Amino acid sequence: MSKNAESKEKPSKNIESKERTMKSADREEYHVREQLLCKLCSEGYKEPRILPCLHSFCYDCLQKEMEKVGSQNEMGKTEPKVKIGSLKNICCPTCQKQFVITSVSELPQHLYLGFEVEVAGLANYYKGTTGVICDGCGKDFNDSGESIRGFCCECQEFLCKACLDYHKRNRNLSKHKIALLDESASIEDKLKLMIKEYNCNEHGHEKQVLDFYCATCTKPVCNYCVVSQHKEHAFNDLSRAASEQRTEMKQLQESVCNILHKLENATSNTDKMKQQVEASKKNATLLINSTFEDLHRSLQEREKALLTMVDKIAEVKTQSLQSQIDGFKALHSDVTRNNDMMTHTLQTNTDQQIVALRKVLHTSMKSIITDFEKVILLPNQHSSITVHIEKEPLSDQMNKFGCVDDCALSKSTWSWLSPSNPIPTPHVNVKYKLNIEMKNLQGEKLMSGGMPLVAEFTSKGQDQNISAVVEDKKNGTYTVSFTAASAGDYKVHISVQGHYIQNSPFDLKFVKRNYLTAKILEPRPPAASCSQQGNWLSIAIHSDGSIFAGSYNGSHSYIHIHGQQDNKCIRSIGGANSSSNGNFYYPRGMKIMGEVLYVADSNNHRIQKFKVIGGSNVEFQSVLWQGQFSQPHGLCTDTQGNVFVADYGNSRIQVFDANSSFVRTIPGNGSGNSSFANPTGVTFDHAGNIHIAAYGTGSIKVFSSEGKYLRMYGEGLKPNAIAIDSCGYCLVADSGTNQLRIYDPEGTLINSLTGLNNPTGIAVDQNGNLYVANHGSNHILQC
Repeated sequence: MSKNAESKEKPSKNIESKERTMKSADREEYHVREQLLCKLCSEGYKEPRILPCLHSFCYDCLQKEMEKVGSQNEMGKTEPKVKIGSLKNICCPTCQKQFVITSVSELPQHLYLGFEVEVAGLANYYKGTTGVICDGCGKDFNDSGESIRGFCCECQEFLCKACLDYHKRNRNLSKHKIALLDESASIEDKLKLMIKEYNCNEHGHEKQVLDFYCATCTKPVCNYCVVSQHKEHAFNDLSRAASEQRTEMKQLQESVCNILHKLENATSNTDKMKQQVEASKKNATLLINSTFEDLHRSLQEREKALLTMVDKIAEVKTQSLQSQIDGFKALHSDVTRNNDMMTHTLQTNTDQQIVALRKVLHTSMKSIITDFEKVILLPNQHSSITVHIEKEPLSDQMNKFGCVDDCALSKSTWSWLSPSNPIPTPHVNVKYKLNIEMKNLQGEKLMSGGMPLVAEFTSKGQDQNISAVVEDKKNGTYTVSFTAASAGDYKVHISVQGHYIQNSPFDLKFVKRNYLTAKILEPRPPAASCSQQGNWLSIAIHSDGSIFAGSYNGSHSYIHIHGQQDNKCIRSIGGANSSSNGNFYYPRGMKIMGEVLYVADSNNHRIQKFKVIGGSNVEFQSVLWQGQFSQPHGLCTDTQGNVFVADYGNSRIQVFDANSSFVRTIPGNGSGNSSFANPTGVTFDHAGNIHIAAYGTGSIKVFSSEGKYLRMYGEGLKPNAIAIDSCGYCLVADSGTNQLRIYDPEGTLINSLTGLNNPTGIAVDQNGNLYVANHGSNHILQC
């Protein structure tokens, strides 16, 4: 089919540059829009490839960039870009990010970007024509009122109605895909219908459409490639793979949109916070200015008052001195007058005249001498006016006057309630506490509260948020507490105004006590680790893990302190049985409360109090309540620091406050189940109820914190000691059966550990480890 010789050149079937998409005269007016231009060559993308940073460039442009890197390496102008083998670093010209690739061809093609470039090229061509020409017959329809009716996607030709009908009738052309053009559609929309489907670019496969997707190679392939090159690979129908990937991309897009939303909110909130900082700065400046204006005014008023005092004092002194001067002058005048009279008389008067004046002159002179003798010649006032202004203390106070908290979150720190001690093992259903200490930029502890501290606890793998309670101590310290209902790993986030404090977020692993599988471990410490050891009676555990154990061998009584790691005896206090301070006679019970050690000195019928220094050094403080007990055994303390003592011989529990003042008793001579005899131990559960190990009654009696009987359990026991762990389980040393009895929080027996010999003491450390003083075998057992 001939073409009009004078018609303009039609666009190529594979438009690859501006020269092939538009006439040179049209380039300035009809150009490819900027986002379709390669940033390296400034022309429409030609076989665009996309980098991992999502910036696209022409294939050839990227190839030149890699060659440029290689030539620079050879010339020694830059650092080597070749890493290992054929791996090379390619730097994105737009964002400067570097990526390691083997070749440009491994980068994915940006097919849609290439399609957009081709559509833009065709649109530029037909927008720039002066006449609309049929590619089939060459006829110009510009002035005829007719138009192009369709586009053959195979032949890549625009066709008029006649040529379109011919196409449909021709046996060889009838199966071609025809895109009918709607008059109302824009040129770009029309052209998007005309781009034929992508064919395979493998040699010999150019006419094959990319109908399949190779999941192994992650690229579209034709049916020839599936058979020849991807036979062993996982492949799928292209439309199905595209549908699945669209769904996956939509899900990713939702996540990204969520991130965008959060970032927008964060930006907005941060901008608001920035404005609030400016407002806070303004308010703080106004407050400081007004405060110091008041101070200046107060100082000026004080200055005026002090100066007035000086004036008054000086005035009084001046008046007094002036009065004294006036007296001196008056007396001086009298003395002068008498002296002149006497001189004149002696020089000029005759004997008769002198005798006649003698009496009056003598009387006058005597009067002057008498008056002079009464005069104090020293000034009646001293010259000093003492000003008492202690400038240095005032300057120090002024230097410390006022405080501006900069809330330096980057320097904020957190510490455990006892930072020097091991972190306690978190247990399920037990309130866990953290102590947060805030500091400023200079590392100084903030002394005021009010920080908006936020604590979040999340269960890993379950996305379960656990509510936390934040307590502001108003002194720069905050307590964060929460309780985990199930065992597992938890992530702890602690922040202030959107900034994590130091060491946050961090991980915690909560465990659940399983006493069903508990067993006795090897003895610790060994019997020979302490001289004069004797038989173990009692045990207590310091917060640093040190073991305090009481022993008795008939003639000597000791408290031995053992290290946490090596079990070695660090120190022993005591000696021969004695009632002197710091010595013992049968130390039957012990309790450590913070850094205070209470010892039930049973056969001396008293409680001794010691100060624990550094976990191993012990210093005697006082003897408490001597003579008010009969063989005291176990003892414990409540949260207020009150001391509860099992008064074995008097069959009662005595309660004293931290200052050694008597508070009350829980008598054992009640009626019915409320009675108990010979208590050997006492402890508290998490509800504040009191559990009493009644050896004489053979059971555990439970009373409310007010002393009201509630229930009992463990009938038939011979309880020598009792303890309750952090999970609420009750542990009873039963000397009747030589077992460690374990009861759940409801008082149900769940396990009995055998292998003991007259156990007399029991303790639980902060990690939940159990220690038993095995009196009969001279061992401390751990389980």
